[in-house]
Amino acid sequence: MTQSQSGVAIVTGGAGGIGRAIAARLARDGLAIGIVDRDAPGGKAVCEELRRERAAASPGGELRIAAAVGDVTDEASVRAAFAELKETLGPPTILINNAGWDVFEPFRESTPATWDKIIAINYRGTLLCTHTALPDLCAAGNRGRVISISSDAGRVGSSGEAVYSGCKAAIIGFSKALARELARDLVTVN
Repeated sequence: MTQSQSGVAIVTGGAGGIGRAIAARLARDGLAIGIVDRDAPGGKAVCEELRRERAAASPGGELRIAAAVGDVTDEASVRAAFAELKETLGPPTILINNAGWDVFEPFRESTPATWDKIIAINYRGTLLCTHTALPDLCAAGNRGRVISISSDAGRVGSSGEAVYSGCKAAIIGFSKALARELARDLVTVN
């Protein structure tokens, strides 16, 4: 992205950590930022923090940023959060699937309830958010982007993270297949 880049980027899990850093970087590049996170106070705090950073770096420059409460494991929640951000900022041109969660434990000690949670957040959440944003991303044509955060754990595996590693490997395969499907729409998938 360059300073002249414009558009609207939605960052899932943007209320902290890697998501906050991604939002900050995209904001510096001039994009409007939509944060989707279950942590309402955290999302609001990131918005305020990034607005202050923009004001300090570029007096008079206004950052278009908004946060919407959304749980990537819940379809109604995701659709409502994306609709709210679209109304506030305009249609997304970029989706960053960043929300993730894991618990470190040997697979033999894990439970199906833990598997379900890891899969719901890390993989199904990516599918749901991508599916929700896709009409707008395709309408953006060659400005459309889907970026899904994976992990080296998905490429080579990681002890104590068997299910998480599987989810991250699934994201890699999903992204490659989706890139082929969306090539005709000029949408880039990474």
